[in-house]
Amino acid sequence: MINKIRLNNAQWERLLALSAGAAGDISSGIKPPAKTSPRLISYGLVKVDPAGGERLTELGLQRLNQGR
Repeated sequence: MINKIRLNNAQWERLLALSAGAAGDISSGIKPPAKTSPRLISYGLVKVDPAGGERLTELGLQRLNQGR
């Protein structure tokens, strides 16, 4: 079993936006925070590529499936 990492509202919304592929898409109705929290990256929930693109990791998807 994976420990449930506590996330604040901005961090949770960022995970939702990345899962929806809506990092900047206003039509999705999800407005992501301007910057991804370093905490999401350090816990391995979000991966940043060398070009600055962000994506959800497998661990991030598992955390989303645990619910708010």
